[in-house]
Amino acid sequence: MPGILGAFWGAPLVARELENGTHRLVWNQSVTRGRWLAAKLGVVGLLSLTLAGLYSLLLSWATGPVTAVLGNRFEPVVFAAHGPAPLGYTAFAFVLGTTLGLFCRRTVPAMAATLLVFTVLQITVPAVVRPHYETPVRTSVPLTADLIGHLTKIGTYGDIDGLRVPGGPWVVNTTPMLDPSGHPAGHAAWFQDCMDHSSYAELAACLAKGNLHVDISEQPAARYWTFQYVETALFTTLAALLAALATWRIRHPLTT
Repeated sequence: MPGILGAFWGAPLVARELENGTHRLVWNQSVTRGRWLAAKLGVVGLLSLTLAGLYSLLLSWATGPVTAVLGNRFEPVVFAAHGPAPLGYTAFAFVLGTTLGLFCRRTVPAMAATLLVFTVLQITVPAVVRPHYETPVRTSVPLTADLIGHLTKIGTYGDIDGLRVPGGPWVVNTTPMLDPSGHPAGHAAWFQDCMDHSSYAELAACLAKGNLHVDISEQPAARYWTFQYVETALFTTLAALLAALATWRIRHPLTT
């Protein structure tokens, strides 16, 4: 929704006026360009935030039982759809669309650029920026048969994906499976025997007999709200910087 609001409400906000030439009439009135832009950003932006906030509350209520079962609020899709973060995304996307509309001066290119930039950030921030809001905690996790059975991937030589640690922390990095002495177990004969001769149902129990563990970097579940506020502040700050850029741009002569 933030991306859609930015593309369909933010991008045409000024670009359509410039495209159709209706800005000439407005700018010949007593209202200054800066105040005209501020009014547009304020009224339509507040409406966008209200809509996104209501949608986020509705989604949180509807998906509450599922989130409780999953036990991991740091999942990128879950994190982005709950808490105050959607408000930060919406503010950023809306002002981004408006600013790009000022520079592109064409509605459709501004809409496309808004969706592109917003999508890139929604992919980049969770993968590159969010893990470093606070220093991850290093810990060791014993691999029980239950944990192994819920992995989404077990590689031929012990690399894994999809580890869910009890308590709902965000597992940022995971080592391959390690034996009790801390060495990778993937090349051990018994490990390969389990991989080669165990059925899918038997594999978890077979591997668990080796007293395996993994070393992980995690963001504890208790940091969830801190991360929500940090990310909201990050995108709100970007929105404020874009608003300042848009204000500077509109106060400079534009080709009429």
